Amino acid sequence: MYTVSERTIGFQAGRLKALREEVRPKLSQSALAEALGVLQQDVSGWEVGIHIPSDENIVRIADYYGVTTDYLLGKADERNHESEVRQHPELYDRLWEAVQKGNSAEALELLAKLLKGK
Repeated sequence: MYTVSERTIGFQAGRLKALREEVRPKLSQSALAEALGVLQQDVSGWEVGIHIPSDENIVRIADYYGVTTDYLLGKADERNHESEVRQHPELYDRLWEAVQKGNSAEALELLAKLLKGK
């Protein structure tokens, strides 16, 4: 028998609560539940780690807060991709130009560099 934490594949309950409290400080669990189309008990269970949101609800949560699903799943510490763009704006500019010109070889090379964090 698996425990909830063994089955979650990384859903970070604390991150959901932090988002609700930091990003929209006055937002209640009930209001978030209404915005997501779920019950307040669902949000409460997700925040304390008793329940795991469905894949569909993880996407809804990410869209609502403007974060990546990777952030909610604990696969990334950055909430969104904006910080990556700020770290390497020149590479993103060059990648965009390569894509617009149809230069797939250059685009793939630049994308590889971005993925490696260079």
